[in-house]
Amino acid sequence: MSIKSTTHEATSIVMPRRSLLKAGGVGVGALILGGVSPAVAEAGGDSVNGRRRHTQDVVRRLLASLEGGNLAEMWTFFDHGGVVFHPFTGTRVTDFAGFQAAFGGFFAIAEGLQFSELDFTALDDPDAVITKYTGHATITTTGKSYDQTYLNEVHVRGDKVMLYVEYFDTFVLYDALGFFDSPPA
Repeated sequence: MSIKSTTHEATSIVMPRRSLLKAGGVGVGALILGGVSPAVAEAGGDSVNGRRRHTQDVVRRLLASLEGGNLAEMWTFFDHGGVVFHPFTGTRVTDFAGFQAAFGGFFAIAEGLQFSELDFTALDDPDAVITKYTGHATITTTGKSYDQTYLNEVHVRGDKVMLYVEYFDTFVLYDALGFFDSPPA
């Protein structure tokens, strides 16, 4: 995947946001022991900028996996206890069976899925990022083009995604799936 991406640094003047994910087991253990995962070290170390680069790299690899359509591979990016949440559809997934049930049908009919125009906005928490990007596919059941803009909030711990919140235009999705088509006469 060769997505052109841009990065925006956090420019908050409020108190830094504290991620609840960082207070959990591994996060506290790494903080106490000063440990850095090999992937974080490779991305630039435990510096704030190094952790931001690592977080962005995890997102890039996850999106490349999504383009491939292999559900089992996609789920390997999520940690035990990780959550995928789509607020606009009310979908919340915490395990592979749920992931497969919720998204398997879409990935089976989204031919040629590709993402582009990836844009990162840094948060005060360097292990979290806001991403905006576009996606394109052809829906095989309708023959319609699916051209979507996504906005995600992604939190990582080590090499795994702990929280993936995805916002998108449900009208665009439902139109591509043929929900608004007139029934045949």
